[in-house]
Amino acid sequence: MNGNSTVDGVRAVELFYRPIKNTDSGRVTFLQSQTRLNSPAMGTLMPADYLPVAQLSDRCVSIFKLALV
Repeated sequence: MNGNSTVDGVRAVELFYRPIKNTDSGRVTFLQSQTRLNSPAMGTLMPADYLPVAQLSDRCVSIFKLALV
């Protein structure tokens, strides 16, 4: 992309996946994703920390696009 996917060489958005299992079979049926923002000044920010601000400032789409890089 255009270099906006990192901040001071650190990936600005990380995408984590949590396996969701079927209780009957014990097999993974799908993966739930969660984004975390990395800030050199503030460290790792969990969704509860940044989503309210992102929603108010219409930055959710930008964060989603950055996660796809």
